[in-house]
Amino acid sequence: MSFTLNTSDFSYWDATAHNWMVSQETFHPMLDSSSRNLPLLVNYQVTTPLYNSPAQGFDNADTSDNSNPSVSNLDGSGYSYSAQSLAAGGLMPGAVVTHDGISFTWPDASSGQPDNIATVGQTIRYSCAGDAPGFLGASTFGTQSGTGTITYSDGSTRSFTLTFADWYALGMQPGMLLARGEGKRGAACGRCVSGSWWGGPCSLLLSRAFPPLARRHANAPVFGDELLATTASWNQPPGGIGNHQVSIYSTSVSLNPGKAIQSSTLPNNKLHIFAIGLDSLQQAYDNVGISDKGNPAGNLDGHGYSYSTQALTATGLMPGSVASHNGILLAWPSFLAKSADVRKNLFRK
Repeated sequence: MSFTLNTSDFSYWDATAHNWMVSQETFHPMLDSSSRNLPLLVNYQVTTPLYNSPAQGFDNADTSDNSNPSVSNLDGSGYSYSAQSLAAGGLMPGAVVTHDGISFTWPDASSGQPDNIATVGQTIRYSCAGDAPGFLGASTFGTQSGTGTITYSDGSTRSFTLTFADWYALGMQPGMLLARGEGKRGAACGRCVSGSWWGGPCSLLLSRAFPPLARRHANAPVFGDELLATTASWNQPPGGIGNHQVSIYSTSVSLNPGKAIQSSTLPNNKLHIFAIGLDSLQQAYDNVGISDKGNPAGNLDGHGYSYSTQALTATGLMPGSVASHNGILLAWPSFLAKSADVRKNLFRK
């Protein structure tokens, strides 16, 4: 007999963060037929995953087709974004979305396939200088915030706070608690487990059930993020609470313009991140000026001439490298040969 353990199997509910957390430490699972005799003792090290791109870290399916809503589960209760509703708002697989000058690529994933990162301290590597990384995402069970870390190429770091409003966004203010019995099915929205009660902040209490409680508007941003898009509907499990609008939010992080980024370590509280973008010159690349010797397909000057990938690499200019000149850090395009890597000069009278 065998079974597989993964990071989520070692998560715990944090009453302060109001979310599932994962400790980066060594665990000691024990197995046998009785607690009196435990001959099988193994060590399992939970470490921070490291990825070369956000897509490599996708570990959660939050979008489903209207015809098959059961394939995704954003909140643990069977609810998910509708692929059709997202597409109607411009968020279709592989689409490029720009918000506040930052370009994002929406996950190029089919319905039911992993399309976001549920943050548990993953590290995403990328090379750039002087950019402001942006994030698209949402949270569940109320507004969630977590602390991440930017690591620069010189080894120094800076912390940042990542905040996303609840995707449903109609609920109690963070920190409010329900008394015993207030969260029973039928008392509020019907999403609590039948006969149970919820001892934490619920994001779905209806105002008619609890009119005295301070509330914020549905599908609205909170301090620390901005509203990107609100869909007309969501997908729900059989016997769900009914149709409701849900949202995607955007936020960005300021950086030290004199340093180059090496990686970004995400918070450890399961925010849902769909895309990471950069406010950089790379957004404007529209010309292929570098090509491989084996396939000289670049055309820098309009006459078929281009830089050689191999010759540039020999000088230290390889995709994603960072160079310094007169005290200024410069990030070389992190693209393979034949990709757009140059911004043409535009002259206007």
